[in-house]
Amino acid sequence: MKEQRKQIILFSNKIFHYRIQIYNYFVGYFEKNGYDFKVIAPLIDRNLKHLIKFDLIETNYSLINAKKIFTMIYNEDPHTVIFFFHLKDLIYWPIVLLCKAFSISIIYWNHGVNMQDPNNKIKHIFHNFMHSISDKLILYSKNELKYISNKNRNKVVIAPNTINFNEIPNIQTTKKQIRNKFGISKNKIALFVGRISPEKRVNYLIDIFKDSRLSDYLLVIVGNNLSQSLIKHVKQSNNIVYYDQIIDTIIINEIFKMSDIFVHPGAIGLSLNQAFYWGLPVITENVLHHPEIIYLKNNKNGFIVQCNAKNDFIEKIQLLFTNTELLKQFSKSAQDTILKEANIDLMANGFVTGFNTLK
Repeated sequence: MKEQRKQIILFSNKIFHYRIQIYNYFVGYFEKNGYDFKVIAPLIDRNLKHLIKFDLIETNYSLINAKKIFTMIYNEDPHTVIFFFHLKDLIYWPIVLLCKAFSISIIYWNHGVNMQDPNNKIKHIFHNFMHSISDKLILYSKNELKYISNKNRNKVVIAPNTINFNEIPNIQTTKKQIRNKFGISKNKIALFVGRISPEKRVNYLIDIFKDSRLSDYLLVIVGNNLSQSLIKHVKQSNNIVYYDQIIDTIIINEIFKMSDIFVHPGAIGLSLNQAFYWGLPVITENVLHHPEIIYLKNNKNGFIVQCNAKNDFIEKIQLLFTNTELLKQFSKSAQDTILKEANIDLMANGFVTGFNTLK
């Protein structure tokens, strides 16, 4: 008689488009390893619903709804509930405590701390509490182990954070053809892609490209929420192009393919993975980064310069744009690194390891 698969429920906050591809992949991988996978999340953008292949329950995360949500979980009789929340998500607390009270195994999945405020002692108390009551901790990289207390480190499993490279389209058109499509005539392109927020330091990046030493190079910025004042600066520039958020998979990957390097002075995350996949060396600064910074090997597949070292940042851009052989070396190293260290199977296997080692 075939053994029945065990139920895994992921309690997720807002699901971004790149996470949909991750969860879609988890379905098949988990199934092969004896687990069914279901996601509970708040309302999903209707423009993304057609992409979803996993079992999804949409629900309102208000505290008033907590009893209904827990009843939903209890009726599913899950083997494990994974929580992918932030401390500020108020629904997190009652649901975790109720799962604990009813002896439902719980897994914490996140950074371990707020990566932009890692030394906050007050927040650490609450993070440590969540770590302590969880049965397993799934972290993005080994770099976050330092934020976990010694008593909880035996619970840790690493699931390298990534995107699903299997879903990246095979772009057959050449760099030149893509540049012609976008009306770009400059021969060297530096790219920034990401949700624009203060810690990304896009204002600083725009200031860097105002320097006359970079006037022959083009900076392409892709991301939502660029301020009107910065948009005004971009429009006045001859070497900066701005596109709002692009969800279309073909278009965004064409932009990656037509570029030469990736520039991201502030806190970098999964955009590094996509840049490396397309062979774009990354130049960033020594600031508080997200876990994906672990894939950047300084002086091998990119550069990490000191914060606000504007001249050094500019010199590294010039170096990669003028030294063709070095750019090729860095490009190959970037692709090799990300395919080896951040493929989707490694991430999925980290989760399965966590499930299998629960008591």
